Parts: sequence; C-alpha cells; structure tokens
Amino acid sequence: MSDEETTADSTDATEEVSDEEGKYVVFTDASNEEVEAFAKAVVDAVLAKDWETVGDMIQYPIGTEEANNLCNNKEEFVAYANSTGFSEENMTSLAAWDSADLWANWQGACIDDGNIWFRDIDIEKKDLKIVSLFDLREAGGEITE
Repeated sequence: MSDEETTADSTDATEEVSDEEGKYVVFTDASNEEVEAFAKAVVDAVLAKDWETVGDMIQYPIGTEEANNLCNNKEEFVAYANSTGFSEENMTSLAAWDSADLWANWQGACIDDGNIWFRDIDIEKKDLKIVSLFDLREAGGEITE
C-alpha cells in the first residue's frame, strides 16, 4: 500500500470517528456518553414509574391547559402521573425501545419515535431536561417532530 493510500484510509477513518463522537452536537455540547446516559436514566425511571425521579428531569411547565394536563412543577407532575398516568401502550412501546435508536436534531434528542424528547436547557452547564413525555408536550410548543 502506498503512503497516499494509507493517508487516505486513516483520514476517512478519522472523519467517521469524529462524526460519531459529536453525533449530538446539533443540540448540545454534552458528550455522547452524557446524552446516552441521560436517555437511559429517563427510560429506566419512566419504566419503573419512579415519578419523583422523572419529575426532577423535566423542564417546566410541561403540558397544556387545553389538554387539561399542564404541570407547572414537579409536585403537579407527580400528582398527574400518579392519578392519570400514562397508557400501557406507551409503556410497552418504551420497554421495546433500543438505545441504539436514540437520534437527535436541532430540537433535542428523541426517545421511542418521539414519545419522549429532551434537550440541553443550559448549554454551559450541560443541563439536559425532558421537554416532552408522551401526552405532556412542551408548554411553549417547540417540539414539532
């Protein structure tokens, strides 16, 4: 193999690694590991119905008055989740979701085909928060799927 071929091969490999290393840069400065760990923590907490933990992960307000599901803070979210809850269909779909299917765009990262969205609320602090959770959509309505 010539030096030119070796250089071309190593350049291509470096570009692929670089793209993979920054696959969430479109919405955050957090590392791939931080984003993927947050996604796993979200999924684990939701499937365990640990609404206290999930409540700490949410950016408030979430939901809408029109849908009668507006949660302005953690306490309102926990009350909503305990009283109304989320459909078994949503939970079954989430349980079947694979973390390899996590994807992102400028709006944030998407879990389970749009059932859960999260993004960096404060880029300097890498403050990832849920902005959409099943029927609770971001109060400002920025998630367009």
